[in-house]
Amino acid sequence: MFSNTLEILSDLLESPSQTVQRIVVTRPIPLGFLAYLVGAVSLFLSRCLAHRGFLMEPGLPLFLWICFWQLSLGFFLTALAHLFVEMGGGSGSAKGLFVLLGLSELVWAVTLPVVLILGLFLPVQGWEVSSAFLIFGFLNLFFKAKSIQVNYGVPSSRAWFILALPYLLIFILPIVFMGLTVWGIIS
Repeated sequence: MFSNTLEILSDLLESPSQTVQRIVVTRPIPLGFLAYLVGAVSLFLSRCLAHRGFLMEPGLPLFLWICFWQLSLGFFLTALAHLFVEMGGGSGSAKGLFVLLGLSELVWAVTLPVVLILGLFLPVQGWEVSSAFLIFGFLNLFFKAKSIQVNYGVPSSRAWFILALPYLLIFILPIVFMGLTVWGIIS
């Protein structure tokens, strides 16, 4: 299994389009889990090195929380994207999408060397590091939209729309819940 995963990753660098098609067909779920965890570890380490926005002290609980968050968001995003595509009449593999979305999380692995390099040349890490996180966040979203597009064969605009829906739900549902709670308290 491990050699197969390394083979897929090396093939992904050599011929991305053929490898993505192979991933959609073979659906190597362990590769998806591994990619999510590598992305989570990289995100954790780079944010620790950059001293960026944690709600708790960096340590094992935070590391486990980030790993849990990455995996659960991956399942949530895969399920909702698959549901939205199926409701729209499209077809594709949810397992293949999970693996491709996991591979898009590998973008966070690049943040670690960038934060290290910025830390060497800039004594005070300010807007440069925040800009790097923002750029890699947009790259992550781009690769997620591309994953939806390739896995389901939908146009780029529809893939971006499908990708935006779960994120909108994440932000809108708590607002609606709080509004209903306030409404219930007031009335």
